[in-house]
Amino acid sequence: MGVTMQRVLVLGCSGSGKSTLARRLAAAHGLPLIDLDREHWRPGWVEPRKPNGWRA
Repeated sequence: MGVTMQRVLVLGCSGSGKSTLARRLAAAHGLPLIDLDREHWRPGWVEPRKPNGWRA
């Protein structure tokens, strides 16, 4: 009985090849690719506004 991958999280330092590895894994296994930088940042690498009262 094999295990089917549904999600893979790729973490690492800047310049370590995370995006390349993630693209290759997604293509090889037919998984969707969700790039969190594209989900978070606005065009030109502008950080989105935080809602009022938001604190880290």
